[in-house]
Amino acid sequence: MAPRPGLGQRPGPGRPGRHRLGLRRPGGPPAPARRRRLGVVAVGGGPPPAALEARLGGGGGGALRAAARRGGRGAGAVPAPSLHGADPGAARRRRCRPALAASVRRRVGPPGARGGGTGRRLRHRLSRVGDLRVSRPPLIGAHVPGAHPLQEAAARGAEVVQVFLGNPQSWKRPAPRPDAASLRSSPLPLFVHAPYLINLASPNNRVRLPSRTMLAGTLEEAAAVGAAGVVVHAGHVGDDEDPAVGVERWRKALEAVPRPVPVLIENTAGGGNAVLRDLGRLGALWESVGGPGVGICLDTCHAWAAGEDLETVVDRVRAITGAVHLLHCNDSRDEAG
Repeated sequence: MAPRPGLGQRPGPGRPGRHRLGLRRPGGPPAPARRRRLGVVAVGGGPPPAALEARLGGGGGGALRAAARRGGRGAGAVPAPSLHGADPGAARRRRCRPALAASVRRRVGPPGARGGGTGRRLRHRLSRVGDLRVSRPPLIGAHVPGAHPLQEAAARGAEVVQVFLGNPQSWKRPAPRPDAASLRSSPLPLFVHAPYLINLASPNNRVRLPSRTMLAGTLEEAAAVGAAGVVVHAGHVGDDEDPAVGVERWRKALEAVPRPVPVLIENTAGGGNAVLRDLGRLGALWESVGGPGVGICLDTCHAWAAGEDLETVVDRVRAITGAVHLLHCNDSRDEAG
């Protein structure tokens, strides 16, 4: 299969309180992560990445779109991994529910999906984070169970979805899907979240090299279903290592792995050895790996847990990358930082 067009680059130019924004926390020592049931999203405007534009047949312009999960078992509510210690932050993640946002040009999904009280409430909350002067209303979507994503989207009124293609706690490559053709032909934007075990920044070859293999397999299966992108946690380095060494490992990994769909690197929280806990490290990472076929997934819970200012985080990311290509968001009861 020929590679898809990559995520293009464009020159770049939470409020604390009752609703604390957040999602899964993949880095650092285990700690309880408390969450609220309803996710919240916030994104800035901008043109769609080339891969999404090709997927949806749209032209220029558009706005970054938002999505939030409602109810059900979340992708973050999974057992902690036990293989090679690949993800020490899983305990912080287990009680969080995923939400997402995608940069797309036009509204897709079930008729009337923009209506309803939940969508209005979510959009009202969007004003609390970042620069939200977007040219079109955001799409509200969900991370849904992977068995029947189109039906799940219709049931929720979701306008964009994210799924796992397999067990997020397994090194086994996702199996080909019998519904790949219908997913590929659907106008509903679909994102794939890579397994949690992947850690491309690990100092351990028994983790880092299988992570490359797993990412390659996930990208191939994501291309088969017409996914707009694959979300991968930025990961973490060894306890005594400078996170800068993780940037070089990411560079080598992306050079080695074919990318038929874009890779969206997600910021993480947890300990100081997380590669992208501090968004001040984003510049070095983006300078090393940014370009066609690579994008950024901004996770507001991880940003909140890292002590980032949610009112400015979108603009700060866009100043480096030119866009926030995907946004994860959810409430958190934990304190910032």
